[in-house]
Amino acid sequence: MINFIKLAPMQDQLDAHIRKKQGLEGQDLLLNTIFALQVEVAELANEVRFFKHWSKDQEPRTAQYYFKDAYGRWDPVSEKYWRMTYGDPEDKDLEGERWKVRNPVLVEYVDCLHFLLSIGNQAQVDWSEITAKNNSGMDMQECFGYLMILISNMWTYKKHPIFDPDIDMHIRHCLSDAVSILWQIAQLLNFTAEDIEAAYLAKHEVNYERQAKGY
Repeated sequence: MINFIKLAPMQDQLDAHIRKKQGLEGQDLLLNTIFALQVEVAELANEVRFFKHWSKDQEPRTAQYYFKDAYGRWDPVSEKYWRMTYGDPEDKDLEGERWKVRNPVLVEYVDCLHFLLSIGNQAQVDWSEITAKNNSGMDMQECFGYLMILISNMWTYKKHPIFDPDIDMHIRHCLSDAVSILWQIAQLLNFTAEDIEAAYLAKHEVNYERQAKGY
């Protein structure tokens, strides 16, 4: 299981840094953050490709190769082109000076995790109480379908607090179920908690760098 107790304070610090950097202190950003999570989940689904019945290529995008051009730009290249030009990727130092590989699915997954943590922090979730329910019977389509519904429900509770003023309580319930489904997606993709944490920490540093560069 993902170590939310470790990652949530880090996300809170990053969000505070962004608020200060962007002049957003004191503003309620929960609706934006929920919407951002929905966008990232869609981007994750696009890389997983499970729904693309019109394509013969329905395998998750777990490897994207890059080569640094003469101007220092990292250009994505196909695996076929890579093999024709540079040989077997397994024989290369993929983190070397001129080439690298990344896992687009894992990158999108941790983007979802960033916003999920941010929503939980804003809704005052007690992360010690968050545990993954057993969703082992759910396939990829069910996971993404129900995850989208849960995120939409969070947005609705926040946008239209008509019947119950305890918005955070409803959002916490939705988020708890979303955590379980996101973990089931990780299981279906054969991601370990260690894989996810390492990718999260790497992207965490990138996010700070982006703020420093005026992203």
